Amino acid sequence: MDRKASNAKTELKQILDILDIKEEDACVEALADFCQRHSDKLPLPGENNQFDDLMWKVSEYVKLDKNDTAVVKRVTERLIAGLAQSGSDVALKFRELIGAGKEMALAAWQEALYSLSWQQLQPVAITRSAGKQVVSLGTIERQLGDAHVELNLGWLVDDDSLRILMQATDEKSSGLQDLELRVKELNRGVVFIERTDSDGSLVASSVEVGPGSYRIEIGWKDLVAVTPYFVITAS
Repeated sequence: MDRKASNAKTELKQILDILDIKEEDACVEALADFCQRHSDKLPLPGENNQFDDLMWKVSEYVKLDKNDTAVVKRVTERLIAGLAQSGSDVALKFRELIGAGKEMALAAWQEALYSLSWQQLQPVAITRSAGKQVVSLGTIERQLGDAHVELNLGWLVDDDSLRILMQATDEKSSGLQDLELRVKELNRGVVFIERTDSDGSLVASSVEVGPGSYRIEIGWKDLVAVTPYFVITAS
C-alpha cells in the first residue's frame, strides 16, 4: 500500500470517529482540531466527500429551513453511501481467515488495527469449543484516556454469533466500571450494548449478529475507541 492510500484510510477513520461523537461540544472540538491539523490542505466544498460530511455534521447544530433540510438529506445520503463503500475496502472478512487468503487478510487486519492505535497481544487462532468452530481475532489492547482496554473478539462460525471479552483497568491496574461497549453494524446501527462490571470486566458469550459489516465501539467519559470493520457473510 502506498503512503497516499494509507494516509487516506487514516483520515477516513478519523472522520468516522468524529461523525460518531454525540456530544455537541466534543464534536465541535474534534472538528476544530481536525481542521487545524489539516489547515494546509482543506478542500473547497464538493472537492472531498469526507470533509463535506464533517460540515454536514456541524449543520446538525444549526437551524435549517425546509429547503436547506431537503438539500442536506439528499447530499448526506450520498455521502453516507460513499463512506460505507470506502469503509468496506478495509474491512476484514472472517471467512478469509478459514481459506487460502488467510495471510493476506491477517496483514490487512494488523495494519488497520495499528492505524486505530490498537496493539495485538495474542494472535488470531481458529479453534473448536464445545464442538463448535471459533475464529478468534485474539486479544488486542489500547489506551483510552486513563483507561487501559483489552478486547478479545471471536466469531462462532456455526451460530453466526460473536464472543466478546473485555477488561478495563486504570493506571493502578484496578478494574474500571461502566466502560460502554457497542457492536455497530454498518447499515443497521447499534445491535448490542453492554458495560463493564465493578471488576472492569465484560463477558458476552454469544451476541447474535448474522451477515453484515460490524465494528466494536468502546466509550469512556468523552472518548471513543473503535476497531476496524469486520465482515460476516452468509454460509
